[in-house]
Amino acid sequence: MVYKARSSRVWPKHSKVSPRRVVMSSLDHFLKVQRDFYKLIGFDYFTVGDSWQYRGMCFVVGLSSITPFIATAVFHNLTRVEELCDSLCALLITILGLSKYAMMVHLRGDFTDLIKRFRKMIDQEFHKENGLRHVIEKENRRDQMISRLIRNIFCVVWLINSSLPHINRVITYRQTGKWEPYMPYPCYFPWSTESSPNYILSYLWSIFAGLSVVLAAIAIDTLFCGLTHHLCAFFKITQNRMATYRCSTQKETEDNLKEIFKIYQDSLNMCVRLNECFAPLIFVQFFVSSLQLCVVGYLFSTHFNEPQGMYYGAYMVSALIQIFCYCYCGEYLKTESFNFGWAIYDSPWYEETRSSVGITRSMLISMMRAQDACRITGYFFEANMQAFSAIIRTAMSYITMLRSLS
Repeated sequence: MVYKARSSRVWPKHSKVSPRRVVMSSLDHFLKVQRDFYKLIGFDYFTVGDSWQYRGMCFVVGLSSITPFIATAVFHNLTRVEELCDSLCALLITILGLSKYAMMVHLRGDFTDLIKRFRKMIDQEFHKENGLRHVIEKENRRDQMISRLIRNIFCVVWLINSSLPHINRVITYRQTGKWEPYMPYPCYFPWSTESSPNYILSYLWSIFAGLSVVLAAIAIDTLFCGLTHHLCAFFKITQNRMATYRCSTQKETEDNLKEIFKIYQDSLNMCVRLNECFAPLIFVQFFVSSLQLCVVGYLFSTHFNEPQGMYYGAYMVSALIQIFCYCYCGEYLKTESFNFGWAIYDSPWYEETRSSVGITRSMLISMMRAQDACRITGYFFEANMQAFSAIIRTAMSYITMLRSLS
């Protein structure tokens, strides 16, 4: 593996665009999808100053207020397997959504501090004469593409969930001639939903709660994706600079290496801080999603050839996408931090061993440190592609077994 440094762009004297303006323009695209989305839902971590907006608490109240009715439906359907699985699925959705809102509220200061530190590191890199801003811009474009994809998929799942009750009502009406009050989520309300006003209010309340869950999932998952991709950009910058760290004098070479090692150390510290913030949520995400796949897998195998099967299949895809987001980003971050050791090995280190013992010692220590790559964990397990593959294999085996028994 050979790392080649790209030449930095030189601004001509007659250019009317200043490097400072380009820096600000690039920072404007930093986590753009996430920034616009957080402003929309009312949790703004990107604006300097007191940017708390209580509009976001409407989603928290809307979701938490319907949770007791969903929990009541679970106890009400203890003797009916299908209804019980459907209720458990809805209850797990609300628990996961509330966990993500609790994280957004509790870690508001930590998220704001993390984003400020990322912006500072990006600004410093863009102001350097030999700055590799194309690496950051490439990772930012990649992150924005994945974030838009996550946003669109979850919105489609929410639309399917909101329209499914109307499809079921039409099917039931053609079969029985009666309009049944189907809801997006199984809820046991203390009032009757047979009348049109009660049904409309209950239905709107349910889809608003579903929207709250979707917004929480998009907000947290895309933020994690964006921060990990920019961390990978910093690791790639250190790898690129190791190929051209040698200068005309030994003093300049040592200063160059100190700067590279400082960026690497700052990236490691940011990775540790990022894992500390997201480890509780990753644990809850994997635990709840595993239970969801078990419950939804049963419902999907039961209604495989029915219209409900489309909904349960879409829900399984959304649950797997959430797990995949954390596993893919964790694997990507681990790989790029580990590759710093290979970048040192591919550098012209053999030319420095005869002139400076200190440089050689620093390189050896850095290579040893790179062997212990950054890991995104959920306390007692690691979020990587190996874990995701194990989940996929287990889920497919479970569904295949249920299909063979049905």
